[in-house]
Amino acid sequence: MRPTAATAITTPAFGLLVDRLGRRSLFMALGTFLLFLVLLYVYPLKFLFTLLLGGLRESNANAIRPEQTKYLMAIYSSGYAAVFGVFALMYHHAYVRRSDLGLTAKQAFETRAQGGAMALHLGFGLASVLIALVLPGNLVSVAGLMYFLIGPAQWLYWSRVRRRRTR
Repeated sequence: MRPTAATAITTPAFGLLVDRLGRRSLFMALGTFLLFLVLLYVYPLKFLFTLLLGGLRESNANAIRPEQTKYLMAIYSSGYAAVFGVFALMYHHAYVRRSDLGLTAKQAFETRAQGGAMALHLGFGLASVLIALVLPGNLVSVAGLMYFLIGPAQWLYWSRVRRRRTR
């Protein structure tokens, strides 16, 4: 864990020193935070897949107790929400700095649209955390099944974006 924490602290600090104008330092800090999140996010995924595949192999059957599934799903969902929250922040940052980046009107529209798609993923992650923590233990699977709604929600979102793009 020490190299991960050291990287998370020193990379943005080094970026602040190197980037005298300060234009890329926030983006570098967000990127470092994203890397840190992904590294921490993969660990709970191991348990989630072990739980899902537990019925296929008997050695996986006792990997996690049933009362822990609620918290496992909350951890997984919060990691999912955090990763897509960072992506949404990156797109927002790029959109705010669109004139500095020299984005055309079309590129600015696409940047904003991608940020909205990331925010939609963030919303699903946060809703899944809420469902996992509020519903009783025997209904915690609803928090996982919610992720199947991302496809239709993204289809609706991009349909609206496509209509706005043609205007």
